[in-house]
Amino acid sequence: MIWRQKQKFDKREIQISDKDTKNKTEWKIERMKLPSFSGHIREYTRFKIDFQKFVSPSIKDESAAYVLKQCLNGEALEVVKNVDDNVTSMWERLEDRYGRISKITDAILYDIKMLKPLSDGEDKQFIDMVNCIENSYRELDRIGMGKEISNSSVIGMIEERLPKSIKAKWCFKVSAKDSSVDEANKFPSLIEFLQEHQRAIEYGSNELRKSKKVQFDKGTVLHALHDVDVERKQGKSSPLLQRKTHQLKKKTLMQ
Repeated sequence: MIWRQKQKFDKREIQISDKDTKNKTEWKIERMKLPSFSGHIREYTRFKIDFQKFVSPSIKDESAAYVLKQCLNGEALEVVKNVDDNVTSMWERLEDRYGRISKITDAILYDIKMLKPLSDGEDKQFIDMVNCIENSYRELDRIGMGKEISNSSVIGMIEERLPKSIKAKWCFKVSAKDSSVDEANKFPSLIEFLQEHQRAIEYGSNELRKSKKVQFDKGTVLHALHDVDVERKQGKSSPLLQRKTHQLKKKTLMQ
């Protein structure tokens, strides 16, 4: 009898264990969304690559035009509205409007040109500037025009927009007798230099936030201790109050 109960229990335990394992291993992957394009010329190359790489191989030729149309909106949809039943004609229209290398290059470099000169202390704006420059290079490189950002006029635009202190460090790095900066192609050294300062600023910002949080916590604890002492002086001391005081003091010492 005891053996049967044990066998029954073991069997039930195995069933529960199997159920737990099943619950842990069952998970769903969200279905991949179609790429979208609304007419921003800088986004066209990435959209085209994603569509041809991830969408085209999984659809039939007769449905290609319909699927491509589902990916378009805004201005881009208007561009193909008269040929939206022919995928070849749709791509030709899109290429003519958004795929010209010269247009894409001009749009990317225009964003760099529109960057505002920064002053010392504008850390967030500096981080945004570095991200903009890095993204611009990646987009140019994607269309085989990465060398355009190494143009002396573009490098000059970037240098003129740097905060005074960072610009001075860059000038020192370039003009040093043993400088490793390639005068014919400054951009690789420049973006590395900017990213180093970006990381330093981000690290400093994180440490500053942590410091402020600790100061706030200490202030809150000390304020609570003051309230406890007032209650004690008013004759409201109790075992619960004493325990609360001990915990607060311990927390203060740990900080």
